[in-house]
Amino acid sequence: MKFEIWVDSDSFPENLRKIVLNRCYKNKIPVHFVADRELRDITAFYGKHTGKLRELKKGQNPDLEDESLKEIKSWIQMHVVPVGSDSADDFIVENVKSGSLVITHDIPLAARLLEKDAVVIDDRGGEFDKGTIKRRLSSRDVNMQLREWSVFFKEKNKEMGQRETREFSNAFDRECTKMGC
Repeated sequence: MKFEIWVDSDSFPENLRKIVLNRCYKNKIPVHFVADRELRDITAFYGKHTGKLRELKKGQNPDLEDESLKEIKSWIQMHVVPVGSDSADDFIVENVKSGSLVITHDIPLAARLLEKDAVVIDDRGGEFDKGTIKRRLSSRDVNMQLREWSVFFKEKNKEMGQRETREFSNAFDRECTKMGC
């Protein structure tokens, strides 16, 4: 079985979703977008792709029953989870398999996924690994505490520009290639 891709989609930019969709569609990679709300672009893509797959199968086998056609679904999925601070994170951790690629900028989620032997990259093209995750968690915790004390405020993420999009795209392509697609 090919590896799967999981996307922590609550704040994942639409332009990056297109990059993931195009690669997964082209290479038939199962991808799971997880958010606490429906992402219309993903749902629309799923519907169109499922329709095309069913038309193709019907063309190959005109006698195929409607019930059999309903079983044919896109490998691009949208999972809507209940609203809650960690509901998307928990869903991903519960369902991810070892060796899957996960995209998130959530450092605590990345730490949990690394424990399950997933490959984790962020939406800026950075890679999380077991050797540096503790340091990243500590830095995050210190920065959060300083913000709470109003001692220090640092912008969470700079705006997503062409450079950041290119860096994500390159990292995503590199990881997909390493995984054999």
